[in-house]
Amino acid sequence: MRPFLAGPGRWRKRRGRRGKKKMQRQRQRQRQKNPA
Repeated sequence: MRPFLAGPGRWRKRRGRRGKKKMQRQRQRQRQKNPA
């Protein structure tokens, strides 16, 4: 249940590089679908 809390450094690096890129891509797709 809490294996990620043991090493927050690893999660920070993985979520920092891949997470941010995925979030930006999702936001861009939503903007293109909703031109309002």
